[in-house]
Amino acid sequence: MTSEKSSAHKTGSILQELPTVDWLDLARNREKFLNDLRYALSDCGFLVLTNAPGLDDDFQQRAFREVRGFFDAPMDIKKTAHISNTPYFRGYTLPTPADRGHGQVIENFQYGFEQTADGIKTHAFHQAILKHSVTKEKCWHNQADQWHRLLPSVKDSVGEEITKPQSTPNATTFSNHVVFGDGSEINPNDLLRIRAVSRSCEVLFPWKEGDVMIIDNVMAMHGRKPFTGLRQTVVAMA
Repeated sequence: MTSEKSSAHKTGSILQELPTVDWLDLARNREKFLNDLRYALSDCGFLVLTNAPGLDDDFQQRAFREVRGFFDAPMDIKKTAHISNTPYFRGYTLPTPADRGHGQVIENFQYGFEQTADGIKTHAFHQAILKHSVTKEKCWHNQADQWHRLLPSVKDSVGEEITKPQSTPNATTFSNHVVFGDGSEINPNDLLRIRAVSRSCEVLFPWKEGDVMIIDNVMAMHGRKPFTGLRQTVVAMA
């Protein structure tokens, strides 16, 4: 997108095409990159990002599948991520009826991140309990016990190069942490009880070549024990 188009758009011209921002310009022409990015985000609201590392076609298609999977889910599932469930105005928003005369007709999901002195801080909000769509049973559907800063778990292998002080919550460091939806702290002893219940229900079995596993991802938690040797994961989601 040239500067001439940017100026024309600012004076009220109709946008003829989405602005393009080339990631490579960040190194070869930083001023152009920042101007293109500022125009796209401030004046247009949309952009086409080219040559960005990590945004290959496989990644984009996977992201599209995840998004479509969420919006194609039953409404009772989508409502578990409703924006009203958090104090941060992030999450799912229902579509506004077209005859309302205001608001948006489409449904959407708002998300965001914060830039801190230590880098980017992200949030994710999840319901602890889901009602199974078929059996109507209440199911624990959360991994809070795996991400509390005071409890050893798989999180300790995530970002091992980052110092994770045990006395500082995720609000100011890269360390992983989990809190209630209103931001208040969860008692680690409550999470230890959840772990104990989970382990009491654990079923272990050895894998053999040719084995296929089919699970209900709401009804059953799943995982594996450490092992040695090569690993190939083949998964089908339905």
